[in-house]
Amino acid sequence: MNHTSSAGSANGRLTPVDIGVIFVRRIRIFIVGFLMIFGLACVFAFWGERSYEYTSMYRLGKAGPDTYLESPDMVVASAKSDWVPQAAKSIEGRIPNIRVSVSKSGEVVFLRSKETEERESSVEELHRFLLSRLIREQKQMFAAREAQLKQELTVIRRLLNQIGESGGSAANQLRAQEMDVRRQLAGLKKGSEMAEAVRSIKPVGLSWLHVIVLGMILAVMGGAVAAFIGEYIARVRSTITSAQTV
Repeated sequence: MNHTSSAGSANGRLTPVDIGVIFVRRIRIFIVGFLMIFGLACVFAFWGERSYEYTSMYRLGKAGPDTYLESPDMVVASAKSDWVPQAAKSIEGRIPNIRVSVSKSGEVVFLRSKETEERESSVEELHRFLLSRLIREQKQMFAAREAQLKQELTVIRRLLNQIGESGGSAANQLRAQEMDVRRQLAGLKKGSEMAEAVRSIKPVGLSWLHVIVLGMILAVMGGAVAAFIGEYIARVRSTITSAQTV
């Protein structure tokens, strides 16, 4: 066995037999390295902090069948550049992470945060702040648009009364405008809050099972590296001892 190991070393390459010899010699080092790394992985898997995803949703108000009171992209831009910095000033401590996005249809705005349970109150405060800003602006836009359309309708009705039923083409045009304004009024829809800082059922990120499996793989690799390092140190010491005795 020793002869084979020496031959492999002489050729500058480790044979499978050499590797087996090293593991047999340094099995204790391998076990210690394996247990240390695997133990740390188990501690992290079962006692490490769990992060959850908190989600808030708001359905944007509509100015018509295919138009919004404010474009979804503008809402997202305002939230990122204006509302979030304002929230950072009003919330004590580190502000929770926040992602603002819209659904594919553009109808629903999503607020998402990934934080630990200990920071749940801060997440709720941040989401409540952003939702309140969004709700207030949507209400103002809805009221302004509704008032504008009602004003247009009042003007059209006044003109129709002045022209009378025999107004000809002018009256017909005004009636068409009246129908269009009424259609726009009927298409107005207020925005609505759908959810506020709802926590995910399961933690996000790696599950404890994934951590255990990954820890086991790393433990095997770490134990092997420790065994090879132990063998290397032993051979260096042996070489030094041989040189001193000569």
